Amino acid sequence: MNVERLRSRLSDPKVFWATSMLVLALYILMKKSLESLNSLDSAVHDWVSASIGESEAVRVVAREGLAFFGHFEFAIAMGVIMLVSLWSRGFKFEGVLSAFTLLSSWIIIRMMKINLTRERPDYALDFMESYAWPSGHVTISVVLVGLILFVWLPRLADGSDTAASRLATRITRPQLIGWLFIGIPILTAAGRIVGGVHWFTDTLAGLMTGLALLSASLWLHEKLPAANRQSAGDESE
Repeated sequence: MNVERLRSRLSDPKVFWATSMLVLALYILMKKSLESLNSLDSAVHDWVSASIGESEAVRVVAREGLAFFGHFEFAIAMGVIMLVSLWSRGFKFEGVLSAFTLLSSWIIIRMMKINLTRERPDYALDFMESYAWPSGHVTISVVLVGLILFVWLPRLADGSDTAASRLATRITRPQLIGWLFIGIPILTAAGRIVGGVHWFTDTLAGLMTGLALLSASLWLHEKLPAANRQSAGDESE
């Protein structure tokens, strides 16, 4: 599946509404029947803890290394890079919307965390004060990877004989793009669980929230420039 076809599917409003409804369903379960989800989360948490033992190094590498794409600082840096890069190539709207999507995603996640106030696993309580649900790292990883693969790199892969264009073309090959889009967020989710800072359902909600936010952003990337061009064409007639 090529970039444009996958992007078109993700920007379908049905994806936004489906993932939004799943997040809402998880939220209601958290509010009304937390015990049933706690049983699942505890089982996953206990299995992971038994598998890695007392290895602090494994936890640190997992939550910091595997979840690298979900770090807010990295996302902001990439947002600035995408903004400058796209703006310089004449894609000002795409650059601004990409940066805005990353910033607004972080704000939305913070609001969701404060609203539900779910505590993190005991291991994380000594060094983390923020709430757990949903996982901000997982959400940001979905949004960031999606924007890189479906907005930024396709604009760089313009056919010119430059290092950036050649690299962008290789990364967005049909054989690779699906694996990157699925694999990086899943690695991020695994890193946060193994790292002891999130429950399983936190990461599941993060994946769904990220897909909803990315779908909305890709829809705007696709529809608003077309509407602007149509409006400009009507005015010139």
